[in-house]
Amino acid sequence: MRPGSTPTTQSCWQSATDVGVRKNDSPGRRWIIVHAGSESGFVDNALLMFKANTKTGDYHDQMNDENFTKWLQEKIMPNIPPNSIIVMDNAPYHSKEDDRTPNMSARKQVMVEWLQARNIEFPEHYTKPELYLLIKNHKPPKKYIVDKLITDHGHEIVRLPPYNCDLNPIEYIWHLVKQRVSDKNVEQLESKVEQLTLEALQSITPDDWKKELNHVKRLEEEYWRKDRLVDELFIINTGDDSESETTDSQTDSESDLDYMSGVEELG
Repeated sequence: MRPGSTPTTQSCWQSATDVGVRKNDSPGRRWIIVHAGSESGFVDNALLMFKANTKTGDYHDQMNDENFTKWLQEKIMPNIPPNSIIVMDNAPYHSKEDDRTPNMSARKQVMVEWLQARNIEFPEHYTKPELYLLIKNHKPPKKYIVDKLITDHGHEIVRLPPYNCDLNPIEYIWHLVKQRVSDKNVEQLESKVEQLTLEALQSITPDDWKKELNHVKRLEEEYWRKDRLVDELFIINTGDDSESETTDSQTDSESDLDYMSGVEELG
Protein backbone atom coordinates (compact mmCIF):
# COMPACT_ATOMS: atom_id res chain seq x y z
CA MET A 1 0.00 0.00 0.00
CA ARG A 2 1.74 3.04 -1.17
CA PRO A 3 0.38 6.62 -1.19
CA GLY A 4 0.82 8.87 -4.19
CA SER A 5 -0.72 11.89 -5.83
CA THR A 6 -2.97 12.54 -8.78
CA PRO A 7 -0.95 13.66 -11.83
CA THR A 8 -1.61 17.20 -12.99
CA THR A 9 -0.82 18.73 -16.35
CA GLN A 10 1.51 21.72 -16.45
CA SER A 11 1.20 22.44 -20.19
CA CYS A 12 -0.39 21.03 -23.37
CA TRP A 13 -1.36 21.92 -26.94
CA GLN A 14 -4.85 23.37 -27.40
CA SER A 15 -6.72 25.61 -29.81
CA ALA A 16 -8.03 29.06 -29.00
CA THR A 17 -11.61 27.77 -28.97
CA ASP A 18 -11.17 24.63 -26.85
CA VAL A 19 -11.21 24.71 -23.08
CA GLY A 20 -8.55 22.00 -22.94
CA VAL A 21 -6.53 21.31 -19.83
CA ARG A 22 -5.92 24.14 -17.44
CA LYS A 23 -2.82 24.38 -15.31
CA ASN A 24 -3.28 23.36 -11.71
CA ASP A 25 -2.09 26.46 -9.85
CA SER A 26 -3.03 25.05 -6.46
CA PRO A 27 -2.84 21.50 -5.12
CA GLY A 28 -6.28 22.03 -3.53
CA ARG A 29 -7.82 19.62 -1.08
CA ARG A 30 -6.77 16.00 -0.94
CA TRP A 31 -8.82 12.83 -0.67
CA ILE A 32 -7.63 9.78 1.20
CA ILE A 33 -8.73 6.50 -0.36
CA VAL A 34 -8.32 3.12 1.31
CA HIS A 35 -9.37 -0.03 -0.52
CA ALA A 36 -8.48 -3.68 -1.10
CA GLY A 37 -8.90 -6.10 -3.94
CA SER A 38 -8.02 -9.41 -5.56
CA GLU A 39 -8.52 -11.13 -8.91
CA SER A 40 -12.26 -10.97 -8.16
CA GLY A 41 -12.12 -7.16 -8.12
CA PHE A 42 -12.37 -4.69 -5.27
CA VAL A 43 -13.57 -6.13 -1.96
CA ASP A 44 -17.26 -5.34 -1.43
CA ASN A 45 -17.95 -2.63 1.16
CA ALA A 46 -14.23 -2.08 1.79
CA LEU A 47 -13.94 1.44 0.38
CA LEU A 48 -12.94 4.23 2.74
CA MET A 49 -12.74 7.69 1.18
CA PHE A 50 -12.55 11.02 2.96
CA LYS A 51 -11.25 14.54 2.50
CA ALA A 52 -7.99 15.37 4.18
CA ASN A 53 -8.00 18.40 6.44
CA THR A 54 -4.32 18.52 7.26
CA LYS A 55 -2.66 21.93 7.44
CA THR A 56 0.80 20.65 6.54
CA GLY A 57 -0.20 19.39 3.10
CA ASP A 58 1.16 15.95 3.94
CA TYR A 59 -1.46 13.20 3.59
CA HIS A 60 0.53 11.01 5.97
CA ASP A 61 -0.88 13.21 8.75
CA GLN A 62 -4.29 11.78 7.94
CA MET A 63 -3.63 8.11 7.31
CA ASN A 64 -2.18 6.76 10.54
CA ASP A 65 -2.02 3.38 12.23
CA GLU A 66 -5.19 4.05 14.22
CA ASN A 67 -7.29 4.79 11.12
CA PHE A 68 -5.76 1.89 9.22
CA THR A 69 -6.40 -0.59 12.03
CA LYS A 70 -9.99 0.61 12.33
CA TRP A 71 -10.45 0.12 8.57
CA LEU A 72 -9.11 -3.43 8.80
CA GLN A 73 -11.44 -4.27 11.68
CA GLU A 74 -14.59 -2.72 10.25
CA LYS A 75 -14.29 -3.04 6.47
CA ILE A 76 -11.83 -5.84 5.68
CA MET A 77 -12.18 -8.57 8.29
CA PRO A 78 -15.99 -8.89 7.82
CA ASN A 79 -15.84 -8.83 4.02
CA ILE A 80 -13.07 -11.17 2.88
CA PRO A 81 -13.24 -14.97 2.47
CA PRO A 82 -11.93 -17.24 5.24
CA ASN A 83 -8.22 -18.09 5.17
CA SER A 84 -7.32 -15.18 2.90
CA ILE A 85 -3.75 -14.09 2.22
CA ILE A 86 -3.34 -10.34 2.69
CA VAL A 87 -0.42 -8.67 0.94
CA MET A 88 0.76 -5.24 2.05
CA ASP A 89 3.87 -3.12 2.04
CA ASN A 90 5.72 -1.71 5.04
CA ALA A 91 4.24 1.77 5.30
CA PRO A 92 4.49 3.26 8.82
CA TYR A 93 0.74 2.93 9.43
CA HIS A 94 0.97 -0.79 8.60
CA SER A 95 3.89 -1.33 10.94
CA LYS A 96 3.12 -0.13 14.45
CA GLU A 97 4.89 -2.53 16.78
CA ASP A 98 3.42 -4.31 19.76
CA ASP A 99 5.82 -3.92 22.71
CA ARG A 100 8.34 -1.94 20.70
CA THR A 101 12.02 -2.45 21.47
CA PRO A 102 13.79 0.76 22.66
CA ASN A 103 16.04 2.40 20.09
CA MET A 104 19.20 4.42 20.63
CA SER A 105 17.23 7.64 21.17
CA ALA A 106 15.21 6.14 24.03
CA ARG A 107 15.83 7.39 27.57
CA LYS A 108 18.26 5.36 29.64
CA GLN A 109 15.53 4.50 32.16
CA VAL A 110 13.37 3.06 29.37
CA MET A 111 16.25 0.83 28.32
CA VAL A 112 16.84 -0.26 31.91
CA GLU A 113 13.17 -1.13 32.44
CA TRP A 114 13.04 -3.08 29.16
CA LEU A 115 16.02 -5.20 30.17
CA GLN A 116 14.77 -5.73 33.73
CA ALA A 117 11.33 -6.82 32.47
CA ARG A 118 13.09 -9.62 30.59
CA ASN A 119 15.39 -10.58 33.45
CA ILE A 120 18.47 -9.59 31.46
CA GLU A 121 21.29 -8.80 33.89
CA PHE A 122 23.73 -5.91 33.37
CA PRO A 123 26.18 -3.90 35.55
CA GLU A 124 24.79 -0.77 37.16
CA HIS A 125 27.52 1.38 35.64
CA TYR A 126 26.46 0.60 32.03
CA THR A 127 26.09 3.65 29.81
CA LYS A 128 23.31 4.13 27.23
CA PRO A 129 25.41 2.81 24.32
CA GLU A 130 26.29 -0.28 26.36
CA LEU A 131 22.67 -0.83 27.34
CA TYR A 132 21.55 -0.41 23.75
CA LEU A 133 24.13 -2.95 22.54
CA LEU A 134 22.74 -5.39 25.09
CA ILE A 135 19.20 -4.68 23.89
CA LYS A 136 20.24 -5.30 20.27
CA ASN A 137 21.73 -8.65 21.25
CA HIS A 138 18.42 -9.68 22.87
CA LYS A 139 16.08 -8.00 20.41
CA PRO A 140 13.15 -10.30 19.53
CA PRO A 141 11.52 -10.41 16.09
CA LYS A 142 9.22 -7.48 15.42
CA LYS A 143 5.54 -8.03 16.20
CA TYR A 144 3.13 -5.75 14.38
CA ILE A 145 -0.32 -4.93 15.72
CA VAL A 146 -2.07 -5.35 12.35
CA ASP A 147 -0.34 -8.70 11.79
CA LYS A 148 -1.82 -10.03 15.02
CA LEU A 149 -5.24 -8.65 14.09
CA ILE A 150 -5.10 -10.42 10.74
CA THR A 151 -3.85 -13.77 12.06
CA ASP A 152 -6.33 -13.70 14.96
CA HIS A 153 -9.09 -13.67 12.32
CA GLY A 154 -7.65 -16.76 10.64
CA HIS A 155 -5.90 -15.01 7.75
CA GLU A 156 -2.26 -14.88 6.67
CA ILE A 157 -0.20 -11.78 6.00
CA VAL A 158 2.62 -11.44 3.48
CA ARG A 159 4.72 -8.27 3.60
CA LEU A 160 6.46 -7.04 0.48
CA PRO A 161 10.23 -6.46 0.49
CA PRO A 162 11.18 -2.84 1.25
CA TYR A 163 11.15 -0.50 -1.76
CA ASN A 164 9.38 -3.05 -3.99
CA CYS A 165 6.09 -1.28 -4.62
CA ASP A 166 6.26 -2.72 -8.15
CA LEU A 167 5.22 -6.05 -6.60
CA ASN A 168 1.99 -4.59 -5.26
CA PRO A 169 -0.83 -5.05 -7.83
CA ILE A 170 -2.93 -2.27 -6.39
CA GLU A 171 -0.24 0.25 -7.39
CA TYR A 172 -1.20 -0.37 -11.01
CA ILE A 173 -4.89 -0.23 -10.15
CA TRP A 174 -4.38 3.18 -8.54
CA HIS A 175 -2.69 4.31 -11.74
CA LEU A 176 -5.76 3.28 -13.74
CA VAL A 177 -8.09 5.08 -11.31
CA LYS A 178 -6.03 8.28 -11.42
CA GLN A 179 -5.86 8.19 -15.19
CA ARG A 180 -9.60 7.74 -15.56
CA VAL A 181 -10.26 10.62 -13.16
CA SER A 182 -7.84 12.87 -15.03
CA ASP A 183 -9.31 11.96 -18.42
CA LYS A 184 -12.76 13.19 -17.35
CA ASN A 185 -11.76 16.10 -15.13
CA VAL A 186 -9.85 18.08 -17.76
CA GLU A 187 -10.62 21.35 -15.98
CA GLN A 188 -9.29 19.90 -12.71
CA LEU A 189 -12.30 21.06 -10.73
CA GLU A 190 -12.18 20.06 -7.09
CA SER A 191 -15.96 19.76 -7.00
CA LYS A 192 -15.81 16.86 -9.49
CA VAL A 193 -12.99 14.84 -7.95
CA GLU A 194 -15.03 12.80 -5.47
CA GLN A 195 -17.77 11.74 -7.89
CA LEU A 196 -15.31 11.02 -10.70
CA THR A 197 -13.18 8.96 -8.34
CA LEU A 198 -16.16 6.86 -7.29
CA GLU A 199 -17.03 6.32 -10.95
CA ALA A 200 -13.44 5.38 -11.75
CA LEU A 201 -13.35 2.87 -8.91
CA GLN A 202 -16.59 1.32 -10.13
CA SER A 203 -15.16 1.06 -13.64
CA ILE A 204 -12.28 -1.19 -12.49
CA THR A 205 -13.21 -4.75 -13.47
CA PRO A 206 -11.97 -8.17 -12.34
CA ASP A 207 -10.21 -8.37 -15.72
CA ASP A 208 -8.28 -5.20 -14.83
CA TRP A 209 -7.21 -6.82 -11.59
CA LYS A 210 -6.25 -10.10 -13.27
CA LYS A 211 -4.14 -8.22 -15.82
CA GLU A 212 -2.17 -6.44 -13.09
CA LEU A 213 -1.87 -9.60 -11.00
CA ASN A 214 -0.40 -11.43 -13.96
CA HIS A 215 2.01 -8.54 -14.52
CA VAL A 216 3.20 -8.79 -10.92
CA LYS A 217 3.57 -12.56 -11.16
CA ARG A 218 5.81 -12.09 -14.21
CA LEU A 219 7.90 -9.59 -12.26
CA GLU A 220 8.21 -12.05 -9.38
CA GLU A 221 9.36 -14.79 -11.73
CA GLU A 222 11.92 -12.46 -13.28
CA TYR A 223 13.26 -11.45 -9.85
CA TRP A 224 13.54 -15.12 -8.84
CA ARG A 225 15.34 -15.91 -12.08
CA LYS A 226 17.86 -13.10 -11.56
CA ASP A 227 18.30 -14.08 -7.92
CA ARG A 228 19.12 -17.66 -8.90
CA LEU A 229 21.64 -16.44 -11.48
CA VAL A 230 23.41 -14.38 -8.84
CA ASP A 231 23.44 -17.33 -6.42
CA GLU A 232 24.90 -19.62 -9.06
CA LEU A 233 27.74 -17.20 -9.76
CA PHE A 234 28.88 -17.47 -6.15
CA ILE A 235 28.57 -21.24 -5.63
CA ILE A 236 31.96 -22.71 -4.72
CA ASN A 237 32.17 -26.51 -4.60
CA THR A 238 34.79 -27.69 -2.11
CA GLY A 239 33.87 -31.40 -2.24
CA ASP A 240 34.94 -34.16 -4.62
CA ASP A 241 31.46 -35.53 -5.38
CA SER A 242 29.93 -32.62 -7.27
CA GLU A 243 26.96 -34.69 -8.42
CA SER A 244 25.67 -34.97 -4.86
CA GLU A 245 25.59 -31.22 -4.34
CA THR A 246 22.22 -29.46 -4.53
CA THR A 247 21.21 -25.87 -3.94
CA ASP A 248 18.10 -24.23 -2.62
CA SER A 249 17.59 -22.65 -6.04
CA GLN A 250 16.81 -26.07 -7.49
CA THR A 251 13.59 -26.36 -5.52
CA ASP A 252 10.85 -23.84 -6.16
CA SER A 253 7.32 -23.71 -4.90
CA GLU A 254 4.37 -21.83 -6.34
CA SER A 255 1.44 -20.38 -4.53
CA ASP A 256 -1.61 -18.48 -5.71
CA LEU A 257 -1.97 -15.40 -3.56
CA ASP A 258 -5.03 -13.20 -3.28
CA TYR A 259 -3.51 -9.74 -3.28
CA MET A 260 -5.44 -7.52 -0.93
CA SER A 261 -4.18 -4.07 -0.15
CA GLY A 262 -4.49 -0.43 -0.93
CA VAL A 263 -4.15 3.00 0.54
CA GLU A 264 -4.10 5.86 -1.89
CA GLU A 265 -4.38 9.62 -1.89
CA LEU A 266 -5.94 11.65 -4.66
CA GLY A 267 -5.57 15.38 -4.85
